[in-house]
Amino acid sequence: MITGMYDGSCMITISEEEYPVPANYASKSMLVPGDKLKLAINKDGSMIYKLIQQAPRTHIMVIIHKKNNKYMALGADNKNYSLNTAAVTFFKAQCGDEVCMIINQNSEVNHAALECVLK
Repeated sequence: MITGMYDGSCMITISEEEYPVPANYASKSMLVPGDKLKLAINKDGSMIYKLIQQAPRTHIMVIIHKKNNKYMALGADNKNYSLNTAAVTFFKAQCGDEVCMIINQNSEVNHAALECVLK
């Protein structure tokens, strides 16, 4: 087993090794930076991630927009947050939609998990 922290796209181990986390898993599990993960690598090379400890979280309401062809969310504090494209696609969200998202309440990292779309 390998453990590490989610950074918004990868799991980073204590020895600074990076393992890419599949976007669908991150979306389904609503991962936020700071979540602790474990990784099992099977003999066939397949990787299985599991969330073992959530980072402290808070929910905020934001509006979706695109910047440089990537989905972003603009919070009330005028801060932009990166969104997982797999989550945006799954929820069929569009630019201008108001959404509820989850962020790490103790982190300045600008990556968020999409929880639901309010239409």
